[in-house]
Amino acid sequence: MLAEKQHITKIFRRTNLKVAYKTRNTIEHLLNLKPLIQDKYLKSGMFQLKYSDLSKKYMGQIGRSFYHMYKEHYQYFKTGNKRLNSQDI
Repeated sequence: MLAEKQHITKIFRRTNLKVAYKTRNTIEHLLNLKPLIQDKYLKSGMFQLKYSDLSKKYMGQIGRSFYHMYKEHYQYFKTGNKRLNSQDI
């Protein structure tokens, strides 16, 4: 890349045109800001489960993301393990 810039600069030295380079090291580029995508399943907080065969609801609060809690419980459901200890996963 540097060799290309030097070559282009040499070409333009023979003319009355000036070469200007633009840097990409702006604060926005350095911080690599991307639009925040809010996924409600990647947050912690309150949740409510509705049972389809019963007229009951279960409400809970989690400190971890709902995605990780669901993944853990799904693993227990798949293996038939009734313990809810996150160290077993």
